[in-house]
Amino acid sequence: GLESEGPFIVPQLIEALQKEGIIVSCVAAGQAHSLVTCRDTGRVVAFGSNAHGQLGFTSDYSCRTPRVVMSLEERVRTVSAGTYHSVC
Repeated sequence: GLESEGPFIVPQLIEALQKEGIIVSCVAAGQAHSLVTCRDTGRVVAFGSNAHGQLGFTSDYSCRTPRVVMSLEERVRTVSAGTYHSVC
């Protein structure tokens, strides 16, 4: 989500979320991907490696900038991420 590669040892502000006015209610981090839930809409935003489909997109391309997971139609309250998977 930072449009650059880490590693980072301290938390970083993801400016793309801030620019979109997204207020985050839940954060999950896997080995090389992250997920957040939006407090107002319940949407899931994902970014990072998608080599195993862990972002929930139809392609296996990684995503350096946050992107809404459109395949989730219901409001999501919490997310969890593992090494190569995600759960919501």
